[in-house]
Amino acid sequence: GMNGALVGLLWAAPLAGDILLWPAFAAALALCFAIESPLRLLFGRINLPMAGTPALLVAWLSSKIFETLGFTFWSSDGLMPFGEAGAILSVLLVAAAMVWTNRTAALQTIVLAGAAALASGMIFGGPGLGPTGLWGFALAPAVFAIAGTYMPDSRIGALAGIVAGLAAAAAWGLWQIVPGPDTLQPLMAPCFIGLWSAILATRLVAGYHVADPALAAIARMLSDARSAGRPAIALTGAGISTASGIPDYTTGDWMDPDIPVANYGFRNFRKSSKCREQYWEACARFRKIAAKAAPNAAHRALAALERAGYIKTVLTQNVDELHQAAGSADVVDLHGTITRIVCTECDFNGPWPAVGEWRGRELLCDECGGLLKPAVIAMEEDLVTDVWGKAQMAALRAGGVLVVGSRLTVSSAIMLLELARQNGAGVALINRGPVAGSAGPEDVVFDGLAEEALPALAALLDCQTADGVRISSGPNAYGNSPSDLAAHQMNLKNT
Repeated sequence: GMNGALVGLLWAAPLAGDILLWPAFAAALALCFAIESPLRLLFGRINLPMAGTPALLVAWLSSKIFETLGFTFWSSDGLMPFGEAGAILSVLLVAAAMVWTNRTAALQTIVLAGAAALASGMIFGGPGLGPTGLWGFALAPAVFAIAGTYMPDSRIGALAGIVAGLAAAAAWGLWQIVPGPDTLQPLMAPCFIGLWSAILATRLVAGYHVADPALAAIARMLSDARSAGRPAIALTGAGISTASGIPDYTTGDWMDPDIPVANYGFRNFRKSSKCREQYWEACARFRKIAAKAAPNAAHRALAALERAGYIKTVLTQNVDELHQAAGSADVVDLHGTITRIVCTECDFNGPWPAVGEWRGRELLCDECGGLLKPAVIAMEEDLVTDVWGKAQMAALRAGGVLVVGSRLTVSSAIMLLELARQNGAGVALINRGPVAGSAGPEDVVFDGLAEEALPALAALLDCQTADGVRISSGPNAYGNSPSDLAAHQMNLKNT
């Protein structure tokens, strides 16, 4: 729809001069719609917004055809029936629309466009506010597109908006000195150049996904929830820990492929000593993998979002305790933890025993004689009552749910999500690949890696790490530093 509307606006002059040109306008509109799909695919491959490129190309082609036939495309006596007053009213209406959409970005745009208009008026020595194409068609829309749409209400967005405006103004200025009588009118091209320049510059400095509109929508949801006094909760799955070297819980290589999956179920754990031994061995392998892992950029970014008040509680299906190692204070381990053991009959909870105490022998509780098992919720096993109650309460109080790295195939996760949704919470999903659980029509879905998306989200919201370092989502942000790894391994050893 947007490109069709732009073609209509750009054809205003010839249509105002001769309404009989409507067949030619219809042909231009059809051409715009015909080239939109292939252009969308092209821009999708380079991951830049297409903006109004189809309309721009059609306008340039139309003007050249008119010029070839000896007509003028850009002027008409009937174009401005209200004169200068109509132009002023148009500018005021556009400014009002920007204020209605985003007051902060609108103020930035108006200030920068006004300064450019005054400066260009003095430079070019003409009456009024200088060339409208500079401040009205190039600079203003470029600034607002970045600061008000792609990265709204953020320090990065404000700085990128300035970059977009400067790049658009520079492109417009260069366009004026291009030699030759056949030079095309710049139209919206400088604006698009400014938009693309700002996005590329932001990716280079702050990370590839910072300018993604989906992350901007998630940031807005988190901000709204915090402002309403109902901070969001995070619901995390295996996808947030894979960058730390921890495989998926149900398909990881820590499970013996020669052993039937059913043998790891809770029912068989109770019935069969052989299954108990297999379960202990599998959990020991997983614990060894977890001991070598350290929090990645996604864990650290989520902890920073919690410290800034955007996230209240982290509900995790993981058992690796990497959220706690990254600094998250309020974590609910829905499926237990690999660092502890529990009794199947009483409330005993203790540290892992030495290998010689459990391998090849039954491990029984000293308090009640019940079977001891790693504190990981097995298949067919119910969640701990207190843990489930805390998770439900967190979901009920949340103003938003940020699902990260989960395909939502586990019933408990789906129940918590629906509980929050029924209580008016917004929902955003960050996951690589499709999500099995149903997404609502209002949900925001970001298809990408958690270790890339969450640092970008935290950067948009200007969050900081525990030691006061501003979150970075740049190319070196995803790895684990030696100090992080050593600290996490020491924590597991002490546990």
